Amino acid sequence: NLWILDQHACDEIYNFERLCKETVIHEQKLIAPLPLELSPSEENCVLENLDIFERNGFRFVYNPEKEIRHRLSLTALPHSGSGRDGKKPVQFGKEDVGALCA
Repeated sequence: NLWILDQHACDEIYNFERLCKETVIHEQKLIAPLPLELSPSEENCVLENLDIFERNGFRFVYNPEKEIRHRLSLTALPHSGSGRDGKKPVQFGKEDVGALCA
């Protein structure tokens, strides 16, 4: 048998799997809720996948009294650490909520 492996692809898979195992997502609570302005489909995406967002450090307040596109506010954002361990820290923002639903 002859196996042909793409070295670059193998390296990417290895690095991705290592990052998934080693990266710890932390949650940063916000002082005050941060209102979001999402498209109706993005808002629906968040509501349908709320458990996934929350497992990954995002926390929301849902107010059904407000009009569509303005019913969600962020109360916590995820980040990957301080960078003291030599790894580049990643801080997520409110713009990432819509990007994750795109």
